[in-house]
Parts: sequence; C-alpha cells; structure tokens
Amino acid sequence: MEQYPCQHCATEAPRGAAGTVCLRSGGVRGVLDADMTPHLHSPALLLDASTPNIHAGILSEGTWLALERARGDALALVPSMLADVLKSAGLKVAQLRGLIHCEGPGSLLGLRVAAMSIETWRAVPGMESVPLFVYRSLPTMATILRLRGTAGDFHIATPFRRGSWNVCGATSDANAVLDDEELRALLGPLYIIPQRHIDQAPPGAQTLEYDLEELPRAIATNPDLLRAADNAEAFSPRPSEYRLWHGDRHRAAAQANPHGVPPEPLSP
Repeated sequence: MEQYPCQHCATEAPRGAAGTVCLRSGGVRGVLDADMTPHLHSPALLLDASTPNIHAGILSEGTWLALERARGDALALVPSMLADVLKSAGLKVAQLRGLIHCEGPGSLLGLRVAAMSIETWRAVPGMESVPLFVYRSLPTMATILRLRGTAGDFHIATPFRRGSWNVCGATSDANAVLDDEELRALLGPLYIIPQRHIDQAPPGAQTLEYDLEELPRAIATNPDLLRAADNAEAFSPRPSEYRLWHGDRHRAAAQANPHGVPPEPLSP
C-alpha cells in the first residue's frame, strides 16, 4: 500500500480505500487529500452550534472522551461547554491534536459563534499548527440515520430563510435550497431538524432530534464527512441579503408631523 506523509506528526500513513490511518492516532481513520493536507488526529475537540442543541466534545481513537449537549443560546453556552469537556477528558488545550467545526447549514448566529470560538483557540500559542476539520450537519445526520437502520430514499431538511429550506438526500452530501412547495413535492420520508423558529413543516414530516452521540461511528463509516479546512466559517448556501437604508420614509413622516406631536390615543 502506498505511503503518504502526515504533515502534522511527520510520520507516513498508508492510504486505503476506507480512508487514511495515522500512525500516531491509534489507528483512527482520517482524511488525507491528494494535496497532502493533514488528517484527523486524537484527541480532537469538536464544536457544533448549528442547532439549538449545542454540542461540544473530545474525540479520541474513534470514541468520545467527553461529550456535552445543552440547549440554549450559543453565545452564553459555548465557552463553558468547551471548558467542561476539556476538564471531563482530563486534557489541556496544548494536548489537543485536532479541531472539528460544524459549518452548517443551520443557525447562522450559532455557526458564527462556534467559528469565532474555534478561531480564537487557534490563535493560542502552540495551536497554530493543529489541523482543522469541518463537516456539514445534514449529511452527517443522514449517515447517522442509515446507521440506525433507516433505509430507502429519504430527505433531511432544516429551515433556511422564511419559506425556504436546506435539504439533503439520503446518500448525497449536496445541499439544495427548496421552497415550501418543492419540499412538499419530495418523495419518500422527510425528516425536519428544527431551529428556534421553525417554518410550517409539510404534513407527514417527522421531527429529527439533532444528536451527535453516534458521530464517531458515522465518521468511521463515512470518513469523507470530514474535510480539512483553512478557516472555521459559517456555511450559507446563499449570500446574505442586505437592504440599503434610505431616509425618504422617515423624512416624509417628519414633514407630516414637524413638531413631533404624539398621536391622540384611540377612543375606547
């Protein structure tokens, strides 16, 4: 079997059809791209704030050393969750050999908080060379559903913008954006990963709890879920839309009421 050098640990790793084995990661499969980017090492810290079910954990040799899940505001929860999983695993930041970030799709606020946290940790002295890996939420949950025995053609969706959905098929890592009518037209079972403000789900759709307990097995089954990245970012299938502010409406209101007199209360 052909040998590929690992840039992070300066050893060589044999690449097989099932993935790459790092000689210093205890035989954990990882991803080694054709351009020789580093592959996953143990222990690795994971952060996922793509849904209100926020996850932080430490992966090592194909299992969780620590995993926390909390529901709430990412900005308030993420710092303490990261500290808690390091404490539970008995590790210090300097002992981490990998960082894993869920880039979405999902809550843009949560994704940006997680990305900012990951990038802050990468700025810690000694962490600059630690490899960063990213994954997408919908293909990951599709793999987990198949591991649970869900067969056939199904789709997983999560709200994007009002009236539109991020959608992934059972065996595809491609992300499509569908409107309500297109979502209703999909054939086969449909699973919805809710956000805080969920749009009206189509009749017959099933709510899917976002739970990463089985993520290590999903990565072992499908190593291509992870890919090396230069930066932690929030994935959005379409660029954000901003409207230019103009004062015409406000000027018109001011001219109609130049003295700022409050309106008279309505009669009871």
